[in-house]
Amino acid sequence: ALNEMTAELAKSTYMLQKVIDTAPIRVFWKDRNLNYLGCNPAFARDAGKQAPSELIGRDDFAMGWAAQAESYRADDRQVMDSGQPRLDYEEPQTTPDNRTIWLRTAKTPLRDVEGNVFGVLGIYDDITQQNEVEAELEQAASVFQHANEGIIITDPKGSVLDVNAAFTRITGYHREEMLGQNPRILKSGWHDPVFYAGMWQTLQAQGGWTGEIWNRRKNGDVYAEMLTISAVCDPEGRVQRYVALFSDISAQKAHQRQLEHIAYHDPLTCLPNLVLLTDRLHQALAQVQR
Repeated sequence: ALNEMTAELAKSTYMLQKVIDTAPIRVFWKDRNLNYLGCNPAFARDAGKQAPSELIGRDDFAMGWAAQAESYRADDRQVMDSGQPRLDYEEPQTTPDNRTIWLRTAKTPLRDVEGNVFGVLGIYDDITQQNEVEAELEQAASVFQHANEGIIITDPKGSVLDVNAAFTRITGYHREEMLGQNPRILKSGWHDPVFYAGMWQTLQAQGGWTGEIWNRRKNGDVYAEMLTISAVCDPEGRVQRYVALFSDISAQKAHQRQLEHIAYHDPLTCLPNLVLLTDRLHQALAQVQR
């Protein structure tokens, strides 16, 4: 019976160690003096060691993250002294090759059979890449919202998924009004179906379209915009999103018309100066001839 119990205990211990060793997260445990009692291979690699056995009996000052050693030990003492776990918090770590990574850590006190705290168990995961992705997403969201150009994002069928603040400023439509709508709500009626068919054909064939278009604001005013539409595809080439970026060029159009008027009309009388000059010249020549 004793042999069977010993074998069963050895089997359970082996399975527990196997689970710890193969866990994708880092696992470690320390004694009351904050010296390492054990860890899994993933933790040992972070410490710059070949095997967990190289850490046993050593403290954080002997690891690659010596710069954070006192901070880690203060956390350990707080967990052991309070008897309460500290869960899901982020902290930096210096790697053996002098890079700074970010960890999501949890620690809990270790107790013996009588309930006395004899150490601390910790687990953590490297969330550096996750934080970088989140930072990139936040940056992209900031650019999206603070861009001077209006931006519309639609699904492949043309239903609006999102618009930015500049879109609202230019068109007068708020984000809540546009979600689920089709951008054709902005049509001015100044373009015939052939124009839109050509736009769609170019977009389908080339993955993008750029040009001038006249649209209508919420208040009914028609305005000119410079529009670029781009298709966003997955690795297999299937369209996932359409992104339209536009700017209001009504002021430029008005200025262009003003320049044309100045070039072809008298500034005081607004008469067509070139045409008038030619006409009067012909009349004067005819009189001289007579």
